[in-house]
Amino acid sequence: MTTKEKAPRIGQDAGGGKSGTTKATMPAPDLVVNDLENSAAAQRNRILAALRKGSLTTLEARRLLNVLHPAARVQELRQLGFDIVTVRCEYITQEGRLLRVARYILRGRTAQ
Repeated sequence: MTTKEKAPRIGQDAGGGKSGTTKATMPAPDLVVNDLENSAAAQRNRILAALRKGSLTTLEARRLLNVLHPAARVQELRQLGFDIVTVRCEYITQEGRLLRVARYILRGRTAQ
């Protein structure tokens, strides 16, 4: 990519076409972060902030929050006392391939 070319926007692939997100999994624009910190604690904080705004899929966490292994961070949040539910959902890619992904929902904190 040259300096004059723009990076693809959320919802577009590098070729300029629409990505495989469906309306049900389309992320909120304010979930995109510019945080360069990639420690496990920073990733947990980004996931927790997103979950406080609504649900989050593994694909959204990877693409928008720069969290490569969301399931591990969610498990760590659970160990810290957060009540997070996992719901399995289906996602159809641009190529028509069916993926099964997790959608995480924060229900609050557990009593400790």
